[in-house]
Amino acid sequence: MWQGYAYILTHPGVPCINWTDVLADKDGTLSKLVDIRRRARVRADAKLEVLCASDAIYVAQITGLESRLLVKLGPQWEMGDAAPDGKSWEVVLSGEDWCVWRERAL
Repeated sequence: MWQGYAYILTHPGVPCINWTDVLADKDGTLSKLVDIRRRARVRADAKLEVLCASDAIYVAQITGLESRLLVKLGPQWEMGDAAPDGKSWEVVLSGEDWCVWRERAL
């Protein structure tokens, strides 16, 4: 479930959250993902660049009005050239088989 919401709430478009998932979200993951989207100011027309896609991994960079996000989905953690460097990017939220980074302010 969280991989799907990590995708929906970080990517361009108009996201929708199932009310029963909101009620079941005991650790606040949905609220945190919504906050990440809001802070980066990802809009429906945000720029999307898919950096890597296969059966085991999906990596995309999303450019919001305030900052860029990097999203990794899937069981494979080796990201190759799509891997963020520790200087420019920080992990803002992660879970089983997914992770979201935000570009650090310069």
